[in-house]
Amino acid sequence: MQKWNTKLKDFSTTVNGRYDDLRYEYKDHNDNVNDVSPSYNAFSYRAGLNYTINKDASLYTSVSTGFRAPTVGQISKNKEGIAAGYNVPAELDPETTINYELGLRGSSYGFNYDLAMYQLDRNDYIGRQGGSYSSSDGWGASSNVDEDEYYFNLGDMRSRGLELGLNSDRKKELSFSLAYTYLRATFEEYSMTRKDGFSYEHVDLSGKTVPRTSKHTVNLVLDYKPLPNLLISPELIARSSYYADEANNFKQNGYEVVNLRANYQITKNIEFFAKIDNLLDKNYYTFVTIYATDASLTLEDDATYRVAAPRSYYAGMRMKF
Repeated sequence: MQKWNTKLKDFSTTVNGRYDDLRYEYKDHNDNVNDVSPSYNAFSYRAGLNYTINKDASLYTSVSTGFRAPTVGQISKNKEGIAAGYNVPAELDPETTINYELGLRGSSYGFNYDLAMYQLDRNDYIGRQGGSYSSSDGWGASSNVDEDEYYFNLGDMRSRGLELGLNSDRKKELSFSLAYTYLRATFEEYSMTRKDGFSYEHVDLSGKTVPRTSKHTVNLVLDYKPLPNLLISPELIARSSYYADEANNFKQNGYEVVNLRANYQITKNIEFFAKIDNLLDKNYYTFVTIYATDASLTLEDDATYRVAAPRSYYAGMRMKF
């Protein structure tokens, strides 16, 4: 039977805070109508608590906040839209985040591990009303769609997940490092403009999955030392399928790719290295984007595919002084 003896010295805390006073000034020398000088005040903090269970394990938890202020380009763009007669906001609220984390870390049977659950809330997300990937070069041009090209606080997102890190002893001839993430990211409150033919309507995307977020991501690295100064490391990266658009109409397949690297330590300060990315020369897409709220679009005809690089070779030398 395990006996628990909790003492104050088994606990440690971390608390810090930060205050930002941001003031911008933007001048458009072609048209001073677009001049803006926004300012933002934000306070962010982090508080953490660690409990040492024993010499090999500890529990930890934390809460932290963050923010992202609108850019002067976004504010100026909206001012341009107001001057053109569009119903867009003159001011935008900063995006804010709050992250909760609970985890267990330690070592056992020669392995180091770190297992954590987290929830990240992102509020007042700033994006184009017509879609995160809309562009003035396409149907999102201001000459074709009212306010869709301009920036709004579109809504809130929530990401919940689990992260696992597992490592063996790197001093041994053969070792490994494994990182796994399970992620579920959804729109909590989120509305955009949808194009259906030549008409437009606002749609509620609450409950939809945030695009380009895979539920499962794996990174596995094996380290092999055939010689004391030589390290050979094959790496596997794998992602599960994901949605290419906010409306979740188009799903893109996941992918797996293998890389290989080698390091040779000449002296304490000199190292040679070589790397092969995409060792198996696999043809895959790193991500796909599509104008998410246009009902007339298709993945085959209107998507933008970011094709991964083919097999690539690198070599070099590092020197430390």
